[in-house]
Amino acid sequence: MLMLVLMGLSFSSCDVDMYSYSDQEVIQVKLTADRWTKMSSPDMPGYYAATFDVPELTQWVYNTGIVSCEIVYDDARQPLPYVTHYKNDLGEMWTRTVDFQYGVRKVTVYVTNSDFYDEVPELMRFRLTMTFEED
Repeated sequence: MLMLVLMGLSFSSCDVDMYSYSDQEVIQVKLTADRWTKMSSPDMPGYYAATFDVPELTQWVYNTGIVSCEIVYDDARQPLPYVTHYKNDLGEMWTRTVDFQYGVRKVTVYVTNSDFYDEVPELMRFRLTMTFEED
């Protein structure tokens, strides 16, 4: 009897909304070193940002879908945020975090180095995937 009550509670105690995404758009982006802008303020050390237009990221896509971003290497892709560790020839060590945000028709990628090690980001390639409801 207890088993029947527990089964009844488990079936009636949760609501699940299912979404079916039928449209997907994939965009490749290449950001050269000259595209990065150093962002800083008197009370905050700097980081780098690059904003680019994405006309395909419409209000509809923004409202009904999701955007993911990956950093692309020769033989691999890594979803953002991506954290990696570095050490230069002088023995200095730091961590770099690459993340992003998006809005209607634009995406901004951020590169922040721990200890705010000041290094302009090199050429970086990204893959944006927008998945959204059919219009």
